[in-house]
Amino acid sequence: MAHRTRENMAWLPALLIAASAGLLSVLHAAPARDADTFGLFFAPGTGFAEAAAFVTEAGGGVLAPGRMSNIVIARFAEPGDVSQRLAQAPLWFAFSARNSGTCFSSSRSAAPTQPSALLATPGAVL
Repeated sequence: MAHRTRENMAWLPALLIAASAGLLSVLHAAPARDADTFGLFFAPGTGFAEAAAFVTEAGGGVLAPGRMSNIVIARFAEPGDVSQRLAQAPLWFAFSARNSGTCFSSSRSAAPTQPSALLATPGAVL
């Protein structure tokens, strides 16, 4: 019986390491309170133009599209709780765009092809 308990406990260190790594990943991607650049993941089916309109209505400026049309990289002049500003939008979550060089970032971001009216908003700090 004692031998079987040791076998069951052998997975505990691996489980704790995996849980710690997962938690640290989530904390790293979560936007800091003073962050001004965010990746915004809208509900599937939300087009880029619609997502950009939600961002501009909330006082942000669109910097670049994400890899999918429902992901927008945006900057807000006044950092704060972006989720509250976009409460009426179909926003699923926001993440810190400065900390993530992930698949959420567009490979086209160096040479955006969208009209400048969609990429910046008057009054937004870009």
